[in-house]
Amino acid sequence: METMNIRIRGGKVGMLVPWIKESFQEIPGNFLKSGEIRIFAKEEYYFRTGSNLLTLVIMDFGTPDRCLVSLVSGGGSVGLFIPISWNSENSANADFVFDLKAACQEYSLVIEEVPGPVSTGGVPDTYG
Repeated sequence: METMNIRIRGGKVGMLVPWIKESFQEIPGNFLKSGEIRIFAKEEYYFRTGSNLLTLVIMDFGTPDRCLVSLVSGGGSVGLFIPISWNSENSANADFVFDLKAACQEYSLVIEEVPGPVSTGGVPDTYG
């Protein structure tokens, strides 16, 4: 499993929701924490590993102009005792980030990777 945090800033950060719905399925319901949270999932079959890979995108809109995106990919490996992933989790994350950067450029948003594990505590300074 691979995780990544991405911070996005800009006045049109909400425009990413329709963009992401083009290729991900939204998990029903809104969850309140420090702001609105949207959760999206996509499952793909990876031929090179012969398994399915699940990618979750959790968008936490802490303020109207900032969003923390937590990206989690997993399940794209094979092998019980010695799992081999052929880098499918990293590949899925890299593909998503590449497309996200293009969308952010289109909507004049600033994007940056946030080092560290996925935040589960709703720490206010994760919004920078």
